[in-house]
Amino acid sequence: ANIMISSSDFTSNTASAGCTSGQAQGGAISIDNGSLHLVDSTLSSNSASAHALNVPNIDVSKGGAIYNGNATLDISSTIFSDSAVGLPTTQDLNLGGAIYNAGIITVSRSSIYGQTLSSEGKGGAVFNDGSLTISETHLSGTAVVGGALYNSNLTRLSAIRISSSRAS
Repeated sequence: ANIMISSSDFTSNTASAGCTSGQAQGGAISIDNGSLHLVDSTLSSNSASAHALNVPNIDVSKGGAIYNGNATLDISSTIFSDSAVGLPTTQDLNLGGAIYNAGIITVSRSSIYGQTLSSEGKGGAVFNDGSLTISETHLSGTAVVGGALYNSNLTRLSAIRISSSRAS
């Protein structure tokens, strides 16, 4: 599927884990295949929180605003604000406060702020395990590992600004 989203707002959406799944993915958007073009939009106060099994490092939250499993995403002129994964009182694994990527993402002329809320958080704004290209974009985030950006694969960065980034 080829999806185009333009001039849209995604606010206060939540992905939660079921009683037995232990995974929550993409508070506002979750995509596994195809392509998504997101332009001139705002994603704010979205979250993913998996705390179903109550077992440390088993419950996994991925992408407070967007989860990309294996799709191609093109994001431009878009604002991500106050997105988060996890709960502050848990030892769950929380990846990508705003964006979790295991596919292909290109981000340009955007602002991304996010945070992971547990002691096992990685990538406050973006967690990348795929192919990620970011240009002319502001990143800000808080996580235990990789304050704004956690990368374990291919990343290209050009003319980006990282601020208020904290890894604890």
